[in-house]
Amino acid sequence: MFFLDSRLHGNNKQSTYSLKTQIKMKQIEKTFKALGDPTRLNIIKLLGGGELCVCQLMEALKMGQSRISRHLSILKEAGLIDDRRQGKWVHYRLHKSKDSRKFLSLLNELVSISKW
Repeated sequence: MFFLDSRLHGNNKQSTYSLKTQIKMKQIEKTFKALGDPTRLNIIKLLGGGELCVCQLMEALKMGQSRISRHLSILKEAGLIDDRRQGKWVHYRLHKSKDSRKFLSLLNELVSISKW
């Protein structure tokens, strides 16, 4: 068990969190940070239509390869996308886990009710 300060609740007593809970919280933090950028949100939206290679994303977003690749790296590290290599091309798609599908469904719902 690890002990974290629980100052968020206005007191100084310590809360106990399991290592598993802390790891899950870190993953959630990575996910929200990854989605905190409009370009990465656009990439997620584009990948919602199916698998794409970097060149297709470059054309759709009017950005250079290195910039797109950096955004893809952040999304992959957050567990939101997967890649597969086919020859010299790398194709990206949304991650297919049950949690990712639920999260992306929620994201789509939020986008549909916003003015974005």
